[in-house]
Amino acid sequence: MRKRLPALLLTVLLAIGPSLTSCSRETPAPAEEIAVPAAPRPTAKPVAKPEPQPQPEPEPLPEPEPAFFTDVSEADWYYEDVRTLFDLGALPERETFAPAASCSRLEFVQYLYGVNLALGEPPEAFPEAKYADVPAGSEGYEAVMWADRHGIVNGMSDTVFNPGGTLSREQCCTLLCRYANDAGITLAAKTPSPAMFTDSLSVRDYAKSYVAACQMAGLLSGYKDGSCKPAGEITHAEAAKLACSLLRAAQSAVPAGTAGVATTPDAYLDCYEELARSLFGQPVPESAPVDLSWFDDAAIVGDSVTVALQMYCASTKALGNATFLSAGSLSALNNNVMAVGPKSVHPTYKGEKMKIEDGVAASGAKNVYIMLGMNNLYVGVDAACEDMLELVNNIKAKSPGVNILIESMTPVAQGGSVLSQGLTNDKINQYNQAMQALCQEQGWYYIDVSSQFRDSDGWLKRDFCGDLPGMGIHFTFAGTKVWTDYLITHVPQALK
Repeated sequence: MRKRLPALLLTVLLAIGPSLTSCSRETPAPAEEIAVPAAPRPTAKPVAKPEPQPQPEPEPLPEPEPAFFTDVSEADWYYEDVRTLFDLGALPERETFAPAASCSRLEFVQYLYGVNLALGEPPEAFPEAKYADVPAGSEGYEAVMWADRHGIVNGMSDTVFNPGGTLSREQCCTLLCRYANDAGITLAAKTPSPAMFTDSLSVRDYAKSYVAACQMAGLLSGYKDGSCKPAGEITHAEAAKLACSLLRAAQSAVPAGTAGVATTPDAYLDCYEELARSLFGQPVPESAPVDLSWFDDAAIVGDSVTVALQMYCASTKALGNATFLSAGSLSALNNNVMAVGPKSVHPTYKGEKMKIEDGVAASGAKNVYIMLGMNNLYVGVDAACEDMLELVNNIKAKSPGVNILIESMTPVAQGGSVLSQGLTNDKINQYNQAMQALCQEQGWYYIDVSSQFRDSDGWLKRDFCGDLPGMGIHFTFAGTKVWTDYLITHVPQALK
């Protein structure tokens, strides 16, 4: 049975209309399609492009700090000096500093240039290169040109600077003082006068006052043995210390009442003259024995008395590899005036007879011991000293820079036959006194060998005399041993 629709629903259906209520099976005709025009699309309005706004330039990234040297630590005595020069930009950007390596001419000039800029001096323009080996734009070019312009350093020639050449300690002192003098820097004196080093007399003449000035100002200190090794190559660490010591001295005011240090080339020459008088006016004092290798650079000159020493050393090597230039009857006079020949009394070197000065030059000796005079005294003490001076001048002319060590003439033994020929101990003593005075005047060292061989009456001790009865002047091997022991323990401190 079909269910009846609810009355309310039926009422609604009737109200809608017959189409919905018709039960006809005919399909209604499709409604005619009506064209509906499409709505016009709105025209897009042009959008104004924004004006490009200037973009702020990005800030440049800070350049990385150059790395400090891997071989320098804060525990090193030179750390503060190297750090100072590094911060000034006076050191090359390298991984290592090599503190013990030799400092070059270019490097030290760079150190000084860094000091100059740190003291507020403006950089200078250098339009043209002067030296072919330091072209414009090369490392250190400005420093070299600055130093040349201000007279601080000279080239090796008009066109060659030799940037890689090394510098000695005395040369560095010279450059420091030239710079201080040019820049008007007043250095305070740490000491009232130079406290001379043990090897001060080996400082070359041009650098004497400069080395003394640096020592007075506290820029240069010596080694533990009291020397300054003026000719020694300066290391990177030592050079940095010198340059920074000057910088700090220049930045410090000279205290009131403190004397300034002169940086002129002849300011302290008198100090060296006083030192020479104190050193050369007295016999070389005793000191600890030197190693025998010290005598490898020594030439020992003498007559027949020294021949005995030569024979002893040939068999014992008591003086190492010293060169002997000795001959019987040799004297300064006959060496100077006689031509070398088969019958001349000149000494031989490596089998060839030659003058003393030529033998010294051929051997390359740096220290020349001379005991001559016994065969010369017949012309008188003064004439014998003049002959010795001529001989030494000839030696130094062919071997500049050699050190001269005069050995005192040894005495005659009592009863010696030479006494009858006028060779007396009184005359020998007069000659030794005159030679000691000449040593002081000329800057030669005086080795008082004869003091070891005199007895209480001034004669040659009989134990040391090997030719009695006879001449009474030549030595036994016991005497030559005493002689070698004396030479080993009486080397000038300045020459060690």
